[in-house]
Order: sequence, then structure tokens, then C-alpha cells
Amino acid sequence: MYHPADLVMTPELDLALTAPLADDPEAIETFNIWLFDGERNTGFNIHPRATGGVMDCAITVFLPDGRIARANHGSPGTFTDPARPASEFVKLHCVEPGKRWQVEIVDAAVWLTSDAEQAAGSVDDETPVARISLSATVETVSPAWVNGALLPESRVTLGDKMSWWMGNRLVRGFDPQAFRYDHLVIGGGEVRFQGQTLPFSGSGLRGHVRGVRRMPGMTGHCWAEGCTADGRRGFGTQMFLREGGGYEHSEAFLWNDGQVYPARIIATPHLDRDSANRDSVFELACDELGLVRILAHDVRAFWWRMPAWGTHGPIHYGCDLTSPTLMKQGVARFTWEDDGTVGYGLLERSG
Repeated sequence: MYHPADLVMTPELDLALTAPLADDPEAIETFNIWLFDGERNTGFNIHPRATGGVMDCAITVFLPDGRIARANHGSPGTFTDPARPASEFVKLHCVEPGKRWQVEIVDAAVWLTSDAEQAAGSVDDETPVARISLSATVETVSPAWVNGALLPESRVTLGDKMSWWMGNRLVRGFDPQAFRYDHLVIGGGEVRFQGQTLPFSGSGLRGHVRGVRRMPGMTGHCWAEGCTADGRRGFGTQMFLREGGGYEHSEAFLWNDGQVYPARIIATPHLDRDSANRDSVFELACDELGLVRILAHDVRAFWWRMPAWGTHGPIHYGCDLTSPTLMKQGVARFTWEDDGTVGYGLLERSG
């Protein structure tokens, strides 16, 4: 029986569908890119969502002065080239499958918030007030992390419930046409905003998910992934919490000098509703490397507030502590405790 961990990476898996998936019209795909420059305090996340040749895209740009430019999902566009998925404002180009992508944001209408405003409470005015453009190239530095493929127990826990939350399945079950994987990346480019050109170069991740995602029942998670600016060292973790304690699924890896090492999560940060608390610790146990401790410091954060995962209620933004469910999605600085190596990437928690 096929399992998502059996995925064989081929060049076409890095491309977008240009027509609905014939075997399951509910299937969608997302391309998630995070890149951040710690020295310049500048970076971006784009989260394109495509359904058979039609794509919309959420945009988050972290500006060096502490402001955050945001465009929610909307403004869909159509495309016919699987290597060039596009929305109205976001154009992607897969230059070399599995290795290099280009990102263009052209005059996207954005609303503005800031690190301080996000931490202080709810943000209710999402009226676009400015336009932003961005050009970037991201290059893969590690093999694909196919979620569920690294540990024997994570292959087991990536069952029916988890596969709905991850979105790497079809309605009928596991299928080679559905998958979820991530790459560690480095890259750079420039932001053009309010008459300024702001260069950046940094590190992060690029992910691709294709399948059917249904979120009811999910209570919380922690997803972290990042690497050094030279791509030499990195890591990734994924944990979904179980109601009442423990976890539904847990998996990690360490990337060190060209080698992927499977790892088990000993300690991982969960959502802390204290927006002033920016420090946390990862402890990863690896057969080859021993216990690896990575210190995390939240550099930039964008908060989501919602009734619950999987509901159709409104999603708003800002750290409103009255919200039943919060997600803290942002950039962290990761410091390896053994030698002080520093990298940047995504740290996302909900609960």
C-alpha cells in the first residue's frame, strides 16, 4: 500500500498543476517560501495557493524598520505554464526543478502593521494603503524533507488524521499524486517600497504541498525550519499536539555539511501567549550527532487569531489573548549551542 514516505522526488513534482487533478477535484497545492536576512532585518513569506491553473497568494514582507506589509489571499490569476504559476501580483518561475526558483511581486496592494502592533493585541483594519514590489531568487541547499519519511514511528503516526491536517493525501487515501515536502534554501533580492530599494540576502525554506486538507480536530502545532546563510548547517522540526497531552506526530532532521540526519524531538517550544517572550529551545536527539541543542529567538512575528482550526469563522491578526486559537507565525534566529553557529528561518506555533 502506498504511503507518503514512499514519494520518489522527480523534477515534475516541483511544478504546478495547470488543470484540476482528475482523480480528486478537491485537491489543491501550495508553494510556501520563507527567506530572511538577519543582518538587514528584512525578508518575506509568500504562500501561493493554486487549483489547476488558478492561483491566489498571501504576501508578508518584513521591513527593516519594524513594519510588516501584508496582503491576504486574494487577487487570483491564471497560468498555463507549470513552471510559471502566477496570481495577479505574484509571479513564480521554476528555473530548475528542485534547485532554483524566482519570485516577483509587482505592485501588490498591502495593508501595514508592525511588530509592536502585532504583539499589543488585535489588528482589525486590513484596508490596503500602499503598494509593494519584490524580486528574489531562492536556491535549494538540502534534499527534500518528505514529511513522515525519516523515522519509523513518524511513518506510522502520519495516518488518517495527520494526513488530513498536512494535506498530503486525496479523499480516497494516500496516493502518489499527493505529497508534502520542504527544502532548506538560501537566496536574495530586493524590496521596492515607498521610493526605497531594500536589498536582502538570507536563508529559509521552500515547501510544496499537493492534496486535500481538512483541519477539524487539530489543536496545535510547532513547525520550525531554517539554516545558515551559507547553507552548511540547518534543521527542521514538525510536531502536532494531541488533545489532553502528548503529540499526534513528531519528526525532525539535522542538516550538517551536506548530510541529512534523522532526529527525534526531545524538547520543542509550544505556543506561549506572552507576546513579550521571544526565547525558546529545541533539543534534538540524533543517533550520529548525539543531543543537539538549538536556541531560538523570535526576531519578527505575525499573529493569527481564529475560532479554531478547521472552522469557517473569520481570521484576523494580532495577539488578541481572548481568541480561542492563536498562531504565532514568524522568523527566528537559531543558534547552535555547541559552536555558536547562527541561522534564520521559520518558527510557527499554534494552540
